[in-house]
Amino acid sequence: MYEKYIDIIIPFADSLKELEVTINSLLSQGGYINNVFIISSGINKKELKDKIANKFSFHQKSFKLKVIEDPKSNNTPGSARNEGIKNASLTKSPYIGFIDSSMSVVDDWLSSFYASKNKLKLRIGSTKYLPTPGQQLISALISYGTKYSNNTVPGTIIKKDICKFFPESIRWGEDLIWMQNYKKYFNKRPTYSCQYTFFKKSIFETYSKFIDQINEVTKSKSQYRKIIYLQALFIFNFYLFLIIISNLFNYKLSIVIFFLYQIFRFIKKNNFIYFFKIEGLLSIPIIASLDFIRIFLVIRSLI
Repeated sequence: MYEKYIDIIIPFADSLKELEVTINSLLSQGGYINNVFIISSGINKKELKDKIANKFSFHQKSFKLKVIEDPKSNNTPGSARNEGIKNASLTKSPYIGFIDSSMSVVDDWLSSFYASKNKLKLRIGSTKYLPTPGQQLISALISYGTKYSNNTVPGTIIKKDICKFFPESIRWGEDLIWMQNYKKYFNKRPTYSCQYTFFKKSIFETYSKFIDQINEVTKSKSQYRKIIYLQALFIFNFYLFLIIISNLFNYKLSIVIFFLYQIFRFIKKNNFIYFFKIEGLLSIPIIASLDFIRIFLVIRSLI
């Protein structure tokens, strides 16, 4: 009876509008969903818990919607997801599905999973980014990018008996650490993606989020901190290399190398067509400025 049932876990911190997009997309999933656990966290988690319960009460006919307050005083995405995993472990549903508030899933997200001839224990999610033109597009170009992310926690479906808990002590990078437990399941190309559209509408907000992320990660002892340090070291050596090239040979050569490197970075995360749009051209110097901010913040953390 419960073989095709799944529990969905949604961490939630602020926008009811964004959550509504996610809940509405789950309505297209047929009768596969048993419970939807919305984990209310953040500063106003008690107030938000009541608002969520009232706003989405009518969805109870489609699935059991349960709003749970993250009991941790220092809420993180990891602690919210873990609270969802703990509650899901008490149900008879054999699977857990992860989706983030502000994301929507494709109509056949669940039906395609259960239609598979071989019963899977895990299917890693993929995410497609759909920013609107203007500052949202610039925010996307300098952060997540505009291509598919082949392997993401949002969109992931996993059998409960192999689902591990997320790191709770960090606010960023916990998903990357969690995913390392399941590298053999990684996708080589996007599959049954979820979609993300709510990018920051202000470039300054994106700057602020970037700075907060680097500061918090460098203070932690997570594996993600090592990644940040290695990235900063590579970037520092690259710009040092450009200075040496400029002094020993020709500054024009160093400028050419700089732009070729920035173009390579751009097309690695973004569709090439965006390079010919005004947002793409503006993103190049912004990405370079973020490099220097990263180096400065990492060096400051070591002093």
